[in-house]
Parts: sequence; C-alpha cells; structure tokens
Amino acid sequence: MRVRRPLLQAACVLASLAASCERPGAELEALERARARASSAECLLIAPEGLELRRLEHLAAALERRTGGAARFAPLRPPHTPPREQWIADPRSSGIGRFAQLNGIVFEPGGGAFWFGGERFAERGDGLRLCAPDPDQPAKLIELFLAPTADGAAELVHRLDPPEQAGWTHVRGGLVVADSLRPGLVRTAEPTPVDGSGMRWRVAADAPPAAVAEYRAAWDAARLWAEQRLVGLVSGPASHEVWLWSDLDAFANATGACELSVSGLAVAQSHVLLAGDGLDDGAAQLASAWACAFRGVPLEEWAASALGTLAAQKWCGAPLDVALELAADASQDLDAVLRPPARASQHRFGPLRALALELALEGLEPAAAQRLWREGGLEARIAPARFAQEVERLAALGAARRAARRVECVSRLGDARGVHLYAPADRAGERGLGYGSRACFEALRKLAAAGANCVAFEPRAYESGGVDGALLHAPREPFATSASDAALLLAMRQARGLGLSVVLAPQLWASPSGPSATARQHFDAAQWSSALENLEAALTHYGLLAELGGAQVLCVAERSLGAARAELPEPSSSSWARVVRAARASFGGALTYLAQFDGESHLYPGWDELDLVSVALVRDISAPQLEGRAPDDRELAALLRSEIRAVMRWAQALGRPVWLAHLGFAPTTHNWLDPRVAQGGYDTQQQARMFSALRSAWEAARADGGAPQGLLVWNWSTDAEHGNALDRSFTLQNRPAQELLEALLRRP
Repeated sequence: MRVRRPLLQAACVLASLAASCERPGAELEALERARARASSAECLLIAPEGLELRRLEHLAAALERRTGGAARFAPLRPPHTPPREQWIADPRSSGIGRFAQLNGIVFEPGGGAFWFGGERFAERGDGLRLCAPDPDQPAKLIELFLAPTADGAAELVHRLDPPEQAGWTHVRGGLVVADSLRPGLVRTAEPTPVDGSGMRWRVAADAPPAAVAEYRAAWDAARLWAEQRLVGLVSGPASHEVWLWSDLDAFANATGACELSVSGLAVAQSHVLLAGDGLDDGAAQLASAWACAFRGVPLEEWAASALGTLAAQKWCGAPLDVALELAADASQDLDAVLRPPARASQHRFGPLRALALELALEGLEPAAAQRLWREGGLEARIAPARFAQEVERLAALGAARRAARRVECVSRLGDARGVHLYAPADRAGERGLGYGSRACFEALRKLAAAGANCVAFEPRAYESGGVDGALLHAPREPFATSASDAALLLAMRQARGLGLSVVLAPQLWASPSGPSATARQHFDAAQWSSALENLEAALTHYGLLAELGGAQVLCVAERSLGAARAELPEPSSSSWARVVRAARASFGGALTYLAQFDGESHLYPGWDELDLVSVALVRDISAPQLEGRAPDDRELAALLRSEIRAVMRWAQALGRPVWLAHLGFAPTTHNWLDPRVAQGGYDTQQQARMFSALRSAWEAARADGGAPQGLLVWNWSTDAEHGNALDRSFTLQNRPAQELLEALLRRP
C-alpha cells in the first residue's frame, strides 16, 4: 500500500493548552501552539514512499471515531502544512535535514545509523521520538519518529495525535531506555530468553512459573484456533519476541504503556503483563500480531483485535462468554459495534467484535477467510438480524448475572470500614505511584493490616484536554484519564486479594485542571444535557470495568446536584435517570451517590434508584454558644455526634444503608469550620484532635444504635512519604492522626 492515497479521514485530538517547553517565552509559545492546533482539524503524516500504511490507517480510523478530524498522508512535506504534523523517517529520508541539524541529530554517511544526545542508533529496535518546534513556525511542534529503517520508525507510532510537550524518547531493542519527560525513569533487569512454541520468549525473573506456564498454554490454544480458522498451518516466525513482565511499573517503563498487553516498539515484538491469578489477555495481542505477520494487516480495522479476543477466549482477565454477557446491550447493533461512537467503551464493543468475527467466519475455509481478511468482506458475511438475536440472548443472561450479584453486594453493605486511596498525579510513571503499582499494593497492605475491609479508588477521567506524560502508546479509554483500565483492574485485584471490598468512584472532570464536569457552571440547558451525556458514557465504561474487576460498589457521581436538578431541553437526549440506568445496565453491584450534607443530600432527587446512601460531612460544626472560640475535645465530639444524629434522622425515611464517606480533616487550626477546605495555619495536632473526636462520636453513636453502617476516611495515599512535609493535604499518613486509624476502622 503506497503513500499516495486520497484524503483519509482520521483523527487528531483537539488540544488543550500545551505545557512549558522550558525555553524563554515558553508559556506564550504553548498558548500559540494550542490556538494553532485548535484552528484546524487536519493532521499531516509524512512517510517515505512505499511504506506499508494499513496499520497507520487503522490508528487513524480508531481516532476518527473519537474526534472526527482528518489526516492526510504524503511522501514529502508540502509548502503549506497544517498545524499538526508528524514525520516517519530514516536517515535517508529527504526533507528532515534542517530539522535534524537544529535539534542535534547527526547522520553517519553511507548508512542507516545516526547519533543523538551522544548515543548511536543503528540496531534493530533502536529508535528516537523527538518532538520540537518547527524551524519555520516556532509556535508549532513537529513530532519525528526516526529509526535506522523506515519500517522501524513506523513501529514507534502508536498514536496520531501530536503531543502537547516538546521532548524526546530513546528506544533500544524496542524498549524505552530514556525519556526527557521522565528524568527519574529507572530500568529494572530485563526478562531473560527462554525457548519454546516457535517464539523468542523473554520472561521476567520474578514472573510466577505457574502464570508463565498458563500463558504459554493459552498461546498454544490461541495459535491452534487461528491456524484452523484463518491463518492455516505455518511455522511460527522465529524473529517474533514475546516479553513477559510480572510488574506494571517495569512494563510501563519499558514500553511506554499501562496495559495488559501491547505490540512492541520494534518490528515483530509483543509485551505482556502477567499480573497473576489469571489477570492477563489470554494471548489475544500475540494471536493478533501473529496472524498479521503471516496474512497481513486486515483491510477492516476491527478484525485484527477481534481475532485476538476470539482466539484467546478472554477479555481483561475474564472468560469471553462472561465478558460478552456483561457487554451485551439491546442498543448495540452491528454498526454500533464495528463503528462505535466517540465515547463508546471498549469493554462493550471489544467482546462484541469477537462475536461478530465468529459469525463472519462460520462455514469459511481458511483460504476463503484469508482472502476476506486481506481484501475485505468479513462484515458483509454477518447477518445483522442474527447478530442482534445473539446480542439479545447474551443481554438477557447478563441482566440475570447482574441482578444476582446486586443482591449479594447489597447484602454486604453493612459494617464497612475503609479509606479513600488517593494516587498522586504521576502520569509519566516517573515515581511509580499509580493504581496497580508496587506502591499501591504496599499502601493496600498497610490499610488491610490496620483493619480496613473496604477501599475506594477514585480515578479521574476528563471530558477534554490531554494528560501530560511521555507514554508512547495512546490510552485505550474513551476519555483521557489519570489511571489506565489495566492499572485499575490490577489495583482491584490487589485489594480483593487482601480481603478488601472495592468501591470504584470515578470522577469525570471537565479537563485536567478541573472542575468536575457536573459541578462546573453550565450556562444553558443544552450544556447541562451534554455534561450528563458524557457522565452517562463514563459510567457505562467504568461500570463495565468495575464489573470485570469485581468491585462491590460504584459511585455514580458526587457534588453533582446542579446537573441532577438542571432543567433539560425537551426532548432531552440525556437525564439524571438515564445516567443511573446506564450505570445499572453495566454494573451488577450496589450503586451510590456521594452527597454533601449541606442541603445537597436533602435535595438530590434520585435516592430511590440507588442502593446506598453516601454522605460527606461538610457543614460548619461550630455552635452558637462557642461565641467564635475553638471548641475543646469534648465539645468537638459532641458536635460531631450531633451531625451523625442529623444524618441518621434524615436518612431513616430512605430505608437504605448509610455510609459516611470522604470524611476527613485538614491539618489546620480551623478545620472544623468547613471540612472541605484547609482553613487556618498548619497544625497536624488539630487534625489528630478532630479524628479523635470523630472516634468518640462514632463510638457513642454505635453504643446507642445510631451509627451509620459504613465509614470511608479521606484519605490515604499511594505515596508512602506523603504528609511528612508542611503540606495542607488531607492525608493521615506520617502525621499524629495516623495512630488513630486502627481505632476508626475497628468493627464491633
């Protein structure tokens, strides 16, 4: 497939404000770049003549459905270029000399080797990603993917949306070895080579032997299925390398991705995360890559991933039949699965694409399947009515599965004691503090040892705007996010392994700079409706993820009273009732809403549709008789006890379990005035006094039978050093209040 093609509709993410490039006037240049990108939806990808483009076209198609942009492929840079530009090149490519010279790239004469930053790039799997200003338009960034061969450079491309920041990434042997945006990047010992199954296997030293054996057996089964249904009898490509990692931190550092599996940054390379206890992709990525190696990339974009899922009979660690039941929904017709809308969850259309491929391959001999794979026609073999019938059957099974699990989860809502586990911003993985990391597991272990039986995870997703970081692989989630799905699945698995039930409380924010999408001011009914549509899509996605991860509770929103009570246009494409129905249709556990006890809890209209009442204490708890003075310990306990009584009196009519959640106090002198903010001077002893008063109030409420059924403290961090400096964050860690945690979590 040649470069000279008609205009290809593809996607380029509309950018938010770019980050600083660490040069004079960087903030102004970042703003100019953002405006330039926003002015045009066109992206130009310059690639050498003759380079195979089908995989890149699939990347473009996947992004097109999310953003609706347009991409143009060209072998040479035209005189007039759009604000978004990416280059794929080797040292022999024309038109890159000036850009290379200005950025310190030196080419060796007569060969494919080049130098950058004092290092030589000449071997298979070596490469450089460089993002720097256009020499002719300094307000514009150009992203260059450079390798000794053009094919090798193309393997580095896993996204078609140019980044927001200038920087570079060094790749050696298909592994990320250095990154300007991750100066603290630490490489662990590389997996060692082992023999077997027609592949070049590399296995991490600490990978559990049982997990490795299980995965290799899964690959044997997936390969056999692919041979019988599509590929035919072949010998495996000995050049294909499979890297098996046992640790998400090491996996992310080496690949620039936080997933269960990804194709490598070098030709014929795959990376797989073996998290243990069956949480892996079942060899889906490897089966897809293996089929493409022998039969080429399929013409139809959806077919390659569908083949991997179908061959593996697994999705995100769950058996495919279970994932299909969870994903099936009557609204999912064939077109919505093969060409999903922008905010669609891959946990819905991913498994259903495997079903579509299974129907397409029915009755086909491998030779005929190979022809349709290369030339197109697989979709044409799927009868929409037959597909709809199967989806309807699976949806009924999924509804029954969710109903049974809801009964079980609701019955276990009482006597919950836990903590909101906060993961500090660490998108680039420099500090290893994200959900699913070693630091996360250690934090969970300490919480379990302290007596917690429940933990709440609060990932942030964003309606718009990118997330800073140097990850080379595009996130697979429908929203930009602070935590990948794979990281959250692993965190949920870690928690459950320690005996902790899981609350997933995703927060949909307008952008990385906030505020939350439903808390910010909207100026007309249409804007409120749009915000609720996005919330509905986010809850569908995170509901499916929570179901796959075995969470017990899903929090649909918090501090969203404005959106809940907004007067929407008639007819409206969304409503608060639709939001809750979407969550119920994707998640089988208990649903809750986190309301502030300052009037929001009383005005929120949807408690009857939920299973659990969650309330955050945010009112000023001072009393008139204090006459403005600070309350003493006894008075604090009495005031908090009065608040707990008020919550229980109000909630009695709702007839549902009650949790106090997001319950925390800042380390400041006047933290009782408004628990939501840090008022006054820094004072960790005052924070401890508040938690001590809370313990006394809670014990008194429990003694007279008026205590809520659950308590979630705000907060604990995956950063073990958090709270040991003069910061005003709410964490208990490394502060006097930490000593009170066990008493707060103690159950009768």
